[in-house]
Amino acid sequence: MLITCQTNINFMINNYDSVVSYLSSGTPQSQKQESTSYTATKRNWLSFVTVLVTLFCFSNVFSQNIFTDGFESGNTDQGTSILNWTQEGTSSWTANSSLTSYNRTPRTGTFNAYLIYGSTRWLFRSVELTGGVPYKLSVFARQDGSTTANAGITLKYGTVASAAGMTNSITANVGVGSSYTEVKGVFTPATTGTYYIGILGTINFSPWYLSIDDVSLNVAVAADAAPITFSASTVTPVGMTLNWVDNSTNETAFRVYRSTDNITFTQVGTDVTSTSVAGVGTAYSLPVTGLSASTTYYYRIASVVDAESAYLTGTQATSAAATYYWVGPSGGNFGSATNWNTAADNTGSTRSTPAVSDILIVDGAGTTLGAATTINVELSSFTIGQFKVTSNTALTLLSSSTTSRIITIMGSPGDDFVVESGSTLNIID
Repeated sequence: MLITCQTNINFMINNYDSVVSYLSSGTPQSQKQESTSYTATKRNWLSFVTVLVTLFCFSNVFSQNIFTDGFESGNTDQGTSILNWTQEGTSSWTANSSLTSYNRTPRTGTFNAYLIYGSTRWLFRSVELTGGVPYKLSVFARQDGSTTANAGITLKYGTVASAAGMTNSITANVGVGSSYTEVKGVFTPATTGTYYIGILGTINFSPWYLSIDDVSLNVAVAADAAPITFSASTVTPVGMTLNWVDNSTNETAFRVYRSTDNITFTQVGTDVTSTSVAGVGTAYSLPVTGLSASTTYYYRIASVVDAESAYLTGTQATSAAATYYWVGPSGGNFGSATNWNTAADNTGSTRSTPAVSDILIVDGAGTTLGAATTINVELSSFTIGQFKVTSNTALTLLSSSTTSRIITIMGSPGDDFVVESGSTLNIID
């Protein structure tokens, strides 16, 4: 038996004023009254400015491009000196415009770059970044095989163009397959200055080549508002459903974080795709499982484009786990509902609906405290929250000599696997 414990709008308006001033400058003083053509010209420019302002405010998609590089300029076919980039590591990234074998066709244009099998190689590029501004780094990559564990891309940045200088993670290694996959991440430097962004290609000896193309760095577009109206429903000892309402007009997804101390947060699952990008008021939910009983959880929910919005925050505690006492006879079956009861004197409720959070206590045989007892473990595999042997009970768990039995103790607040002093536990096949 196995037991496991488990750029701004003012500029555009000012530019309009300049244009109007210019158009007016050639008009004699005696003819300062607005002519029909002048009025039409001013209205046309005003309409132009209005359209730009409307587009800017509505879609919020005008993000500043720092650079885009498809290796199209300044490179020699099959050359390992790639314009604007330095390298470090085994083998070399090679500029390519002639080879298409082993899936080396460029994604766009006529050039890409590739790395040969058995290599770990960095590309570094210098950039000037502004502290406190979020940036999005993106690169498209693929290999000639289909197993993503065989080739991948890691993105980092730092202040020195070296492997050791890549002290800040943008994204951990992302495995890529035979189709171009966008590997991307958002990062925010703390201070203004010169930085180096790093692209690390890793490929083992199974595929032949790892190819990359269309590298870009942009100021990240953030969602324009945080979600609203946090609530939690269907709360159990091990789970709950989180609910919120969309309040942004440009989000592509929502991201949920969880913490037990309100300090260190980790993402819950993957992003929840938005179905109401340009609208507000749509309700969303996310079931959360694998929680611990009687535990308070802190949540943060952000609207996401490239970068996140401010957070919607909320807290919710899981309900307490049910506790059951062994009230069955010696030799009784572990899985029998009537052999367990919420009261040690067998006056409560039976364990008719087992839950993985249940706390099971063996304190004797039947309702006799401290009596030696044997429990037949007839179930092949099951999970409980805690298991305790108390009250000087000598417990034997009887398994099978031919069939494996697995008890998984999931854990909950307090001690999860307890054999009190004076009690014993024997496990027999």
